[in-house]
Amino acid sequence: EKAKKRSNLTIRSGAMVRKISLDANKKATGALYNLMGDDTCQPFEATLASGGEVVLTAGAIASPQILMCSGVGPARHLRQLGIPIVHDNPNVGDNLQ
Repeated sequence: EKAKKRSNLTIRSGAMVRKISLDANKKATGALYNLMGDDTCQPFEATLASGGEVVLTAGAIASPQILMCSGVGPARHLRQLGIPIVHDNPNVGDNLQ
């Protein structure tokens, strides 16, 4: 509960993250998301303040999915899906059991 009151923390409930925004240096700059219940299907973008960080904690299935939608993952697989490659990492989504 204490952490929720921090001025440098934003918590969005009902948000479906579509991808992490990355700059040319492959550094996270924010997240693109949709709000559940928003009938416009309008994507929203949260941009990090200077020195901010993105913490991706979406579980064993959704975390790799979000990374791949962001262009981070096995290049061959991303190409097949038409996703622009930001970083080829064959370990993303691997070893799911």
